[in-house]
Amino acid sequence: MLRKTRRLLLNRILIPELGANTNPKLVGRVVQHCFDAGAKEVYVFDHTCDDWRRCYANSGIERAVKEAKGTMVPGNSESFYKEVEVKKGKKLTKAKVHELILDCDVFINVPILKHHSSTRLTINMKNLMGIVWDRGYWHRNNLHQCIADFATYDRKPDLNIVDAYYVMMRNGPRGVSKADVSTMKSQIISTDMVAADAAAAKLFGAEPDTIPYIKYAAEMSVGRIDLNSLQIKRIIL
Repeated sequence: MLRKTRRLLLNRILIPELGANTNPKLVGRVVQHCFDAGAKEVYVFDHTCDDWRRCYANSGIERAVKEAKGTMVPGNSESFYKEVEVKKGKKLTKAKVHELILDCDVFINVPILKHHSSTRLTINMKNLMGIVWDRGYWHRNNLHQCIADFATYDRKPDLNIVDAYYVMMRNGPRGVSKADVSTMKSQIISTDMVAADAAAAKLFGAEPDTIPYIKYAAEMSVGRIDLNSLQIKRIIL
């Protein structure tokens, strides 16, 4: 039974030592902040590429979430997903979305910035592939356009927190060794997925408009790609 008052976190869950998944310390702290802000329940999940039990445990995220009194939820069964219409989609016009996304009060997207062999970068919009069931269609039908299409879906993240502390620069999405990882000690926080992805791309060393899904999403008015037009608050600790 799903109770209505809650906050929801999203993460890609892989191997922390290689910069492949969101840092469990960050996830745990966000869970704590949600409770401090008055959340009754906090759920964390991902539709993992590998066995979800092993991914949850090996990433360190399951432990961090439980220590913060949050709840880990599986995403491994199609029964958890409901079909929705992507009204503005060009290639992707429907998708099966996890029921938690459709029923939550607050949706927080917490991706890690890293290299990806298919899209060059995984950031906020690419991370949303972790809330849908039918990812195979995306890969077969213009992956970049499908990512941008889904970013137009009405239920967008209320907040995006990009973990750019340890950044996998090559051999993504899983990584090969710690030599692939650059320590950047950064976070990018925004309600605008396109702006956050654009900023993260520049941090990675790529121009945002060279990443097709970022460019497409900006052209579809999902968010703003021109960082010079934004008021960005930079905090150095």
